[in-house]
Amino acid sequence: MAKAKHKKPKPSRQPKQPHSKKRGGKQNDVTELRAQLDALGLKIIQVTADGNCFFRALGDQLEGNEDEHDKYRSMVVQFIKVN
Repeated sequence: MAKAKHKKPKPSRQPKQPHSKKRGGKQNDVTELRAQLDALGLKIIQVTADGNCFFRALGDQLEGNEDEHDKYRSMVVQFIKVN
């Protein structure tokens, strides 16, 4: 009489979520990020979302003022053209 083969369970293709991470979606992620930034003395700053947001963020970080975005856009475009 032949013995029945025991099948091993197939491993799940989905990665397992760490047990320590709470499920809360995007809001929980933002809250966690803010806590990490607070510990470093940093914060999230909202800049105007008009297509210049990257350059506004540069202006905010370098001069404390997002209104200088045109200057940084020109500098970056010039660098890209040259290089």
